[in-house]
Amino acid sequence: MIRLLPQEEAGCYELSSWHQYDPSGWHPARGPVTQVTLETAERAVQTLVYEAAEEWDDAGAIHIEFMLDSDDLNLPVHRWRLELDSESPIPLCMGRTGVGGGHARTRTGGHRRLPPARPAGHGDAPAPSAARPAHRRIRQERHRSAQ
Repeated sequence: MIRLLPQEEAGCYELSSWHQYDPSGWHPARGPVTQVTLETAERAVQTLVYEAAEEWDDAGAIHIEFMLDSDDLNLPVHRWRLELDSESPIPLCMGRTGVGGGHARTRTGGHRRLPPARPAGHGDAPAPSAARPAHRRIRQERHRSAQ
């Protein structure tokens, strides 16, 4: 789960995250908290996804949920990508990741949580090889899906 919390300075956010790899229940571990702008947030999310993919090498999928302030529900997080330095970046919703797509109230009335969405064929992704870096695995799975 990734939260973008607006700060006093316009266009600045606190990016915090929680992750879990425990199928027995919801026991999230808090990730780092960083200060980002809309221009740097996409790259910070890419880093979080790569770290999760390396840590959870045997995971069939990584689901990403964004928690946004109600004023920021129109932020284009669904269009954010991976492999930002390549000629053809991959949308977060491709490969082993899924990005939230709906709206549901969280416990704090001013925030909304976007639940995970599953793209077509998402559950069919093969188990990745530990020898390849995460971004290469994601790109290769995207290429297989396109065939």
